[in-house]
Amino acid sequence: MALTASALFGDSAASTWLLLAVSWLLAGLLMWAGAHMVGLKYVTFGRAFVAAFAASGVAWLCMTLFSEVSVAGISLGVVLGLLLSWFVVKEVINTSPGPALLVWAFDMVAQVVAGVLGISGIGVQLLHIFR
Repeated sequence: MALTASALFGDSAASTWLLLAVSWLLAGLLMWAGAHMVGLKYVTFGRAFVAAFAASGVAWLCMTLFSEVSVAGISLGVVLGLLLSWFVVKEVINTSPGPALLVWAFDMVAQVVAGVLGISGIGVQLLHIFR
């Protein structure tokens, strides 16, 4: 028997990881396109994918750890997750805060699209902020 996610956790884990991978690939592709639109020609798809993966991980971690803390009716975890994910994008693509903000915006667009499609927890959280 092969050691796969479905063998370890059942079919639901395999589909969850597949949906997360699609979400990260979409975010990486949009971030790569955004980086080139901003003029960051040295950003490869691999670096954009790593930035999308890391930003997603940091945002998820903040939303999980600080979900109960609320400031002005908004979860501190969401706000902290968004700010730290911007910082992660800035550091991974190795640029200044301005271009990083524009590239990060492409990541947020990807997360919202993935949330609308139901394949991204972060995107779903972002949609709940603006309801």
